Amino acid sequence: MTEVSQELLNLIALNNAERWLPEHIAFKQLLDRQGDRLIPGLIECLGDDDAEVRRLALALLSEGRPLSDVAVPAMIERLTDADRLVRTSAVFHLGIFGPLAHAAVPLLEPWLTDADEYVRALAVTTILRADPTRTELLPLVHAATVSKNACVSGLAQDYLDERSAGTKQ
Repeated sequence: MTEVSQELLNLIALNNAERWLPEHIAFKQLLDRQGDRLIPGLIECLGDDDAEVRRLALALLSEGRPLSDVAVPAMIERLTDADRLVRTSAVFHLGIFGPLAHAAVPLLEPWLTDADEYVRALAVTTILRADPTRTELLPLVHAATVSKNACVSGLAQDYLDERSAGTKQ
């Protein structure tokens, strides 16, 4: 077990004890302690046997931009993870990297027809963040804004708000 994976297990234990530490604060504290070892350590944690460690590593890598931009290829590999929550977490966090995650688009295409509405919305918003030229997918986002599932409608609306803010700058 690496020092970084032990740190992640400690964070997971805190969360399980309901002593939550926000991810942006956790990343800063880990960076202060680990320095240049943090990003390589988090990338290594993406292959950990523990799915919770893999999910937390994904979240912390997305908090670490731009230092963690080098992690995108390893994060894309998690799209085929055995654990469903790790896969969906990978999609969510890859969206934060925008066009740097362009290589994920072909792997996300099949997700557009998934039976789960949230998975479809997550895939379409991530594809659009990774490849903003895919405007043919915008109707799927607009349709998701009226979903009865608050997670789906919120995800879609957040994307549209981001897009709108980006065009006003």
